[in-house]
Amino acid sequence: MAFRFRRIAFLSKKTKRSATIAMKALDHLEKQRKRGAFEQLFIEDATAYFLKLKQARHSLNEIRDSADCMIIIGGDGTFLSSEYHFPGIPKLGINTGSVGFLPNLSVNYLEEGLELFFSNKFSIEKRAKISCSCGKRSMNALNDISIFAKNPARAIKLEVSSKNFTETFLGNGIVFATPTGSTAYSLSVGGPIVYPSVNCMIASPISPVNPMLRPMVFPTSEKFRVKVLDRVALASADGISPERFYEGEISASKEYANLITVQKEQLWNRLKRKQLSSPSA
Repeated sequence: MAFRFRRIAFLSKKTKRSATIAMKALDHLEKQRKRGAFEQLFIEDATAYFLKLKQARHSLNEIRDSADCMIIIGGDGTFLSSEYHFPGIPKLGINTGSVGFLPNLSVNYLEEGLELFFSNKFSIEKRAKISCSCGKRSMNALNDISIFAKNPARAIKLEVSSKNFTETFLGNGIVFATPTGSTAYSLSVGGPIVYPSVNCMIASPISPVNPMLRPMVFPTSEKFRVKVLDRVALASADGISPERFYEGEISASKEYANLITVQKEQLWNRLKRKQLSSPSA
């Protein structure tokens, strides 16, 4: 059976360790291209510059318009940034971070994993995303939409309402997370761990003054209206490019992320690695 993808984009985190892994991966990709496994390799412009490559560099727009999959070297942050800039394109992440909930392939199995990939021995896992609409602006996130005080030392008053929930509270903000994002910011503010395939959305207040206001899990049909009642607030999708926020709607996105999986690892094992990699561990 012919390899599924014909035009592959390549992107790497700009660190010394990631650069070493990136060069090994590019060497393997070039061998596969010469064998006719795929037609074209799009190396993201900033990656090519950082790695000092002489090959043609490709802009974000070129990759968005032409690539039918991506290979990403880095950790969760690099993966989230890639999904933010290239939504929906199937992505294989090679993990050079400390935990790696999203990059599926361990650097210890780089060549074996890429061989499985080019042998079509992989699966594509759809992950739900979350959307924020604020006036004419909108943003989509794989992990979470966070609304928070611009000044972290000052609390803000938020009005949060939906068909089944209404609350006005004082605190540092609120995190709306997908199941994928339940192990990220939402977990840090006390939210539950949710298996990625569960169809739900999590609302977790950030340091509320009222101690009885706890994180809650809602069906994806729920739509939230959030209004800032005082002070200055910001909203961000996956921690990227915070923007001024006054009032808006949070709901399940029509978009999905597509994660390419060549290795299976239990979620619990990744959580244990996250605990071991924390400064307090």
